[in-house]
Amino acid sequence: MLSKQYEQLCNQITTLDGHIMMLENSSTQQIAVNAMAQAVGAIKNVNQQMNVDKIDKLMDDMQEQRDVQQEIDEAFRMHANPDGDEELLQELAGLEAEELEKTLITAGPVPSALPAQATAVSSTLPAAPSSSVAAPTAPVAAKAKVKSDEEQLAELQAELA
Repeated sequence: MLSKQYEQLCNQITTLDGHIMMLENSSTQQIAVNAMAQAVGAIKNVNQQMNVDKIDKLMDDMQEQRDVQQEIDEAFRMHANPDGDEELLQELAGLEAEELEKTLITAGPVPSALPAQATAVSSTLPAAPSSSVAAPTAPVAAKAKVKSDEEQLAELQAELA
């Protein structure tokens, strides 16, 4: 008889655990539904503030401002003074020459012999090879390619003429 009561109690506990799990699932689902409802409300608020017409107008305004900036840039390019640039470049070259001259004057004399340390190092270095090195063949291939490009250009010009 005790085993029968024990089984009934176990079944009741299992039933209660199942109901608790269903309650927890329902609670979790309710929280998820509430969160989704809040998200929908937030999206609706954002969409009310931002609509397609406003975005189209904003994009048109941006394009208009780009066009205005391009016109301004073009105006500056048309009125640029190329002679002024040449004068500035000549002045820069003169200043660089003066700076080089000052550097050369203050550089001091050039040594006429190697220092003792250099001769000691050079005596420990291996000798340089005495045979000549063969010239690379790649430039010849490049010239051949250039010729073929030039020939192709001449052919195209002949076809167009």
